[in-house]
Amino acid sequence: MFFKLLLVAITPGIAILLYVYYRDRYEKEPPELVRKVFVYGALSTLLAGSAEMIMLSFHFWWLKKHVLFLFAFLYSFIVIGPVEEGIKYIVTYKLTFKNPEFNEPMDGIVYATSASLGFATLENIMYVFRYGMNVGIDRAFISVPVHAFMGIIMGSYLGKARFKDKRERTKLLAKAFYVPALLHGFFDFVLLSRTLLAVLIYPFIIYIMILSLKDIDKALFLSPFKRKDE
Repeated sequence: MFFKLLLVAITPGIAILLYVYYRDRYEKEPPELVRKVFVYGALSTLLAGSAEMIMLSFHFWWLKKHVLFLFAFLYSFIVIGPVEEGIKYIVTYKLTFKNPEFNEPMDGIVYATSASLGFATLENIMYVFRYGMNVGIDRAFISVPVHAFMGIIMGSYLGKARFKDKRERTKLLAKAFYVPALLHGFFDFVLLSRTLLAVLIYPFIIYIMILSLKDIDKALFLSPFKRKDE
């Protein structure tokens, strides 16, 4: 049972990461750097979890008990979205942004997705071993892909920022943080609110999936390594 649970927990993240990695068809990133970002992304889960628990103690427990809808809104947009996407952003930026291997827009997507899926994979392991196989299967189609899509969206802005002047770069780096943070906040809000808003989850996932696939296509189109006849 241990190995079955572990397989259910790690397979979605690794499968999506391999998909994104092999979409980078013009100039692939060093596997050792991608693995490093993945591992640091996974370790950042522990930091994010600790930060969220600390922030939960600042009156959020009272809101959760007495005003669930307000709790869901504030905790999702002020805590979960900014904390989780902020930590993934820091991991990706610090480990890769100034690295000479980051030499085309698609690289931002590969690295940010690696950090996001490292985060999602360790989080998934903790959930699956605590709550069981069914939770792992649900998360394979919901939570893990959402983390991946956030990474792709974040990486698309990082990939654009890498090759812009200072003024434009600053704007794009800001978007690389706050756009995924807001989208992540919305995702958790509709789940935590326990209202009919939950019906928006699947349309939302489809929307960010389409957005992410378009971001990959745009990044590949802008690659300086692409042959002129493509």
